[in-house]
Amino acid sequence: MVYIGAASDPGSDSGSDSDSDSGAQESRRVPLLVGPWELVQVDPNAWGWGKKDLLAFTVKSASVRRVQLRALRCLPGGRYQPKSGCRPKLWGPPPPPPGSPVPPTGLVVLETGWRHSYDTQPPGSGQRGVRRPAAEFEVGLLPCQAPGRRARLGVWERVSARHAAEPQPVPPSSATLVVLPDDTIDAAAPGDPDSAERCLWVEMRRADLPREQYIVLYRILHGSMYVGAFLHHISVIPRQQACCSHPAYQGELETLSHAFTLCPAVAPAAEWVGRVIAAVAACPTPPPAPEVLLVGNGGGWVAPGDAHQVWLLLRGSFLHAVWQLRCRRSLTGQPFTALAVCAATVASVTSTLRRDWARVTQSLIGMSGMCPEWFRGRSPALALHAFRSRWAHRGVLCRVREGEGDAQPTIQLRFTLAHPCAPSPLASAPAVLPEPPPVQIGGPTA
Repeated sequence: MVYIGAASDPGSDSGSDSDSDSGAQESRRVPLLVGPWELVQVDPNAWGWGKKDLLAFTVKSASVRRVQLRALRCLPGGRYQPKSGCRPKLWGPPPPPPGSPVPPTGLVVLETGWRHSYDTQPPGSGQRGVRRPAAEFEVGLLPCQAPGRRARLGVWERVSARHAAEPQPVPPSSATLVVLPDDTIDAAAPGDPDSAERCLWVEMRRADLPREQYIVLYRILHGSMYVGAFLHHISVIPRQQACCSHPAYQGELETLSHAFTLCPAVAPAAEWVGRVIAAVAACPTPPPAPEVLLVGNGGGWVAPGDAHQVWLLLRGSFLHAVWQLRCRRSLTGQPFTALAVCAATVASVTSTLRRDWARVTQSLIGMSGMCPEWFRGRSPALALHAFRSRWAHRGVLCRVREGEGDAQPTIQLRFTLAHPCAPSPLASAPAVLPEPPPVQIGGPTA
């Protein structure tokens, strides 16, 4: 319930006669009961302290610091740095010093552990692996947060107790005082602002990936995608359900590498994605290796500087399409082919491209039914030069045409299953494919 404002109460009706004779009834201030929160329409900007509104305050900064300190303590090998984020598990440990042997990648170490869990369990046994204790993931409470640990004290009582516990100041002596420098080390101090981890997460956020693709990439990088080998490793499914559901590879353990690159229903599509990015960036075709498609720029192949974002968008669309079709096959038994993966990738990339073009040519804030107060963060508008640097590489995926005079710019979508290159099932198509018909999209300038 919400209590707002105050009103004057002339006093209770049960006052004594002596009080009425004095004629000086003391009025008291009482709050007004407005109603439940869901029925009260108030402006949150009016709540706060002084000239600062509610949105200017940092919420639970102490809890965030405690989480950072716990991550530094529990994640070994420098896997976490404040302000830089966690190092992806597929990247492995940090680079060794010069002259040291190169350690295996995190993807190899991760899948080796999964395969070891699978091989050490005898076939046909219903015994599952050892589940990690739940206490490993618990966050300890402060004494004031745990119920029953100590009696609750008032504010002034806590302040008085703190002052009483402080040491009394020592009177200065005639000897010369030596001022020592502050040797306090902040355990949660920010890491290197140019670290590879921070650059990775900043790049993923700037790419404006659809939410479902961002989640898939995030879980893959951290080695927590729900493939059969991972679910068996954490004791969720039995041994016989951890293999690939493809008819030709039903005895093969479903790891990340197998599910997204090596499965017969995916391998031709993975090779096609490499040819597409080679046509977009005018560079050699990257190998369809698991490290390239799953790890990204940290997997041994780096896209050219101007094609980083389009490679991330193309790779995210491909991996999300594979995962959707794989889940449908696992649940319904309906098989899929590499051509279906390529078609889903084209549809996803085209949809993201149209969404970005709408941000260039239309004002989402000024549309009917939109309230400007909803867009308090980053502006949803996208500059034309930013769209060109993201999508219009040599006119392969699309072409942006400037309007004459006051005319609006238009876009020609060119990315199809047949352009810029055809998948393997369509390899028998003519060598010179016809240019797709222009699709003109325009709108009022933002």
